[in-house]
Amino acid sequence: MSTRCPVDQEVKKFKKGSLKKTEVQEKNPLPTIQVIDDEKQANEEKAQKEPMNAEVEKFNPDKLKKTETKEKNPLPTKAVIDDEKIALVEKSQKEPINVEVEKFNPDLLKKTETKEKNPLPTKAVIDDEKIALVEKSQKEPINVEVEKFNPDLLKKTDTKEKNPLPTKAVIDDEKIALVEKSQKEPINVEVEKFNPDLLKKTETKEKNPLPTKAVIDDEKIALVEKAQKEPINAEVGEFNTKTLKKTETKEKNPLPTKAVIDDEKQANKEKAQKEPMNAEVEKFNPDKLKKTETKEKNALPTAKDIAEEKKGQ
Repeated sequence: MSTRCPVDQEVKKFKKGSLKKTEVQEKNPLPTIQVIDDEKQANEEKAQKEPMNAEVEKFNPDKLKKTETKEKNPLPTKAVIDDEKIALVEKSQKEPINVEVEKFNPDLLKKTETKEKNPLPTKAVIDDEKIALVEKSQKEPINVEVEKFNPDLLKKTDTKEKNPLPTKAVIDDEKIALVEKSQKEPINVEVEKFNPDLLKKTETKEKNPLPTKAVIDDEKIALVEKAQKEPINAEVGEFNTKTLKKTETKEKNPLPTKAVIDDEKQANKEKAQKEPMNAEVEKFNPDKLKKTETKEKNALPTAKDIAEEKKGQ
């Protein structure tokens, strides 16, 4: 079977001498646990010899250049806002807003016609439509057009089922065929014929290994010691609250109050009493329904089918 395979023939004809020697370079390899531990140890030793603020203490401020800070689009102060309000009041007293309106010449306007597109119907229009639909359904039931339809106008067509589900008989035939094939040609034939000398020696490299329990415990101890020396709330205690600005909170899309919910419930009850939901259901004529047959597609297998499948396996 393997001698007739075209892929196997091409592999046998392939000349190894045409291959070129290459060197594999691993780019951006992940550090091992040993490398991470060495870096941690080096950082701790460096921190003990040269604390973090050593470079800050040695820094010469004379090397800095004098700069001027330019604030772009600054927010107006309270004094500026008050001055603008006073100026607007004084301007409105001297020149009222409607001065330009009084001076405007209406003869410059052109005559136009306003066209309202897609206006929403009013409650009266909706009620009239409902009444008209009820009257129409009483005079002309829905199946009037169906009764008048001429079936001679229809054309004969052939239904083609695409991608049909296999029947139980087809599945059973496939299972029997697979069992017979496995008996004649077992799966491990090619495995037994395989030559392991063709394999090349490789080295397995574990990338991004998970930390061990000891590494996690050491990190926890280091975090606890750091928290004792430098508590989290140190910056909070030193924070100057005077730098904060006063703001006003605006609540958008507030939740309805209990009174609003109760009013809606009461309105719904009154509407339900006037127009009950089952009015159309009571008026419906069941004689208009047609008899149909229910066809179950993709049915679940019975206990007998499952037992036969297990027996076949």
